[in-house]
Formats: sequence, structure tokens, C-alpha cells
Amino acid sequence: MAGGASKRDRSQSSPPPQDAESPRKKNSYEDDGGGEDEDTKDGILEIFTQVLPEASQSFPPPTATEVSAFQTLSPLVRTKLTNDLLRYFIFLGSQKKSFTRRQAMEEVLGDYKKMKVGNAVFGEAKKRLKELYGWSVSSVPEFMLPSIPNKFKDHLYIINETVFDENGTHAQNLNTRWDSSKNGLLICILCFVYNTGIIRSDTKRMNIFKWLTEENLFKLLNQTDPDIPAEVKFAKDTEIEGVGSVAGGIQEFVDSGYLILDTVKTDDDSSGVYYAWGPRAALEVGRKQIITFTANILDEQPDPTMLQELDEGEDDEEEKEGEEEEE
Repeated sequence: MAGGASKRDRSQSSPPPQDAESPRKKNSYEDDGGGEDEDTKDGILEIFTQVLPEASQSFPPPTATEVSAFQTLSPLVRTKLTNDLLRYFIFLGSQKKSFTRRQAMEEVLGDYKKMKVGNAVFGEAKKRLKELYGWSVSSVPEFMLPSIPNKFKDHLYIINETVFDENGTHAQNLNTRWDSSKNGLLICILCFVYNTGIIRSDTKRMNIFKWLTEENLFKLLNQTDPDIPAEVKFAKDTEIEGVGSVAGGIQEFVDSGYLILDTVKTDDDSSGVYYAWGPRAALEVGRKQIITFTANILDEQPDPTMLQELDEGEDDEEEKEGEEEEE
């Protein structure tokens, strides 16, 4: 698993206009298509803004012994192993699938695993992925590790490298990822979990992780868009333009790592289906984005105290990383 948190520099088209003779049903997650306003740019509904997401943990560099072992291979073999792993990254990145380092090594190295060149190959492929595509290999953010279910702790994700420039590239990457309806559904669900989720008491491992029951999720979606029934059994089959079925959209968020789904079976009222933030939500969207989005909805400024608390948490993680390196 990757080591301490890394320190980072802090520095789809809109829907077509409605036809007057056959009006299209508009949902609460999309623009009205009536031209650009303060929330649109180049015809794209700006749901996400230029706000820094969470940092991935850093990856330990290969040791001198591992680099030496890698260099003993022929140039042809070194290139083949690096390119094979690069293709593996690209394929899973395009599918938004997570993976573990072990899975990647087993897929690519074959008999070369015995030579202990995995870290060197991983480093080379990761570097080329960033140079060629602007994608990064990222791991679960530090703040999630104490409470995320164990099966996710070693997962890695291919994400767009966070680019903060005067063109707002980071926000543009998020806003053009899907149709504005699906982007809107995602950020609403992330807001609901972050702002109204509960800290579950059924396991100490998850004692700082916020979870939202499926029942409460659909009640909140109904308050946002009355066309979505408040009852789960009816709401799941509801169709949203640009999303498809609500259940299908949520399942895609789970499969892509934006949400974690957990089914709990107990003898009390805590039984049911729960949703929490997935690592990809933290790596691509981040808690500051949600605080900013919530404030914008309320026509307020983001709470500086909440933002400061997150900054202080990042500073603590960076200080911890420095101490670990000194040891």
C-alpha cells in the first residue's frame, strides 16, 4: 500500500433548446438550454468549480536494488513491460475501474516477478501515463484510511491530473465528464452524504465515515426533484434524461468508485443499504468542492472555518509524512 499523503500545489454539451410543439421534460439536475448564463461556459453547465480535491498518498520510489534489477533487463524487455503496464492503466482508466498493485503486477510481469522489478516498472509506466495522457495513478486519500472498508484500502484509481490554470481546466474536466444531468445527480448525492450522513456505530472501523441510508437518500432526491418518488421501490425505476434509471446511475457511481455501497443485516433498525463516499469522489471532487457547492446553493460564501479545518488536516498529514521519511 502507498505511504503518507503527498503535498500538492494549492496554487458535454448543454441540452438542446426545447421544441415548442413537443416540449421535453426537464429535470432538476440540468440547464434549461435557453442560452448561457452565469452558470454556463461555452454551453457547458458549470456544476463543479475550480476547487482542490484530496491528495493521493505518495508512492515509495523503487530501491536501488530494484532499479539495478530493472536495468539488467534488455531494452526490449524493459520497454515491453512498461508499455504492457501502461496499456493496463489506460484500459482500466477508460473504464473507470479500480485495481490493486498486486493485480497489475500479476497481469503484466509474469515470470519477471521473481526478479523484483515491479516497483521500477510501476514507476516508469506511471510517469509515461502522466506525460502522454495527463492521467495519474492515485491511491486512497490519507484521511479515509482509518475508516474505509478494508477491501478498498489498497485500491488504485486512474484519474485526470489536477490542473489549476487560468482556463479552469480542472473544473472543465469534471463538468464535461458526463451529461450535466448525471454530474448534477452525482454532486447532489455526494452533498447529501457529506452534509446529512450519519456516523455508524455498528463497527469501530467505520467510526469517522459518514453513511447515508438508501431510504434517506431517495427522500432527499425527492425533495430535490419531485419527479423522483420518495419510496425506494418506486424511485429506482424512475428515468432521468441524461442518466437513465436512477438506480442505474447510482450503480454506475458505485462501480466507478465515487460511492461505496454496504448492505447491513442486524436485528435492530440499523439494517439496510448504506452509501458512503468512495475514494474517487475524494480524489476528483473533494470535500472543499462540496462545501463550496452547498454554499453556492444557499447563496452564501463557503464557511472559512470548515475550509480551514480541512487545510489543517492536510498540514497534519504532510507533517506526519515528513516524520516518517526522517525515520
